[in-house]
Amino acid sequence: MKSAATRTPAERQALNEAARWHTRLHDEAATPEDLQAWQQWHSAHPSHQWAWQTVQAVSQRFQPCFTCNLRARAALGFVGKIKI
Repeated sequence: MKSAATRTPAERQALNEAARWHTRLHDEAATPEDLQAWQQWHSAHPSHQWAWQTVQAVSQRFQPCFTCNLRARAALGFVGKIKI
């Protein structure tokens, strides 16, 4: 995997866009129109597909941390009081 310093400007842009799409689609306010717009973005260029796969891989690495954080907050009675 390339480091951030060796990525091209186009790769960095695609990664930033993919990260924004990931955030948008995982928001509870995401709409079917958001999904349709993401699908258009995703299929528009191979770099978008690569960037999406990269963001998904990073997200999956952090999933155990997120799950553990939710359990800790639930145990402390924070779930529902603080938006994560």
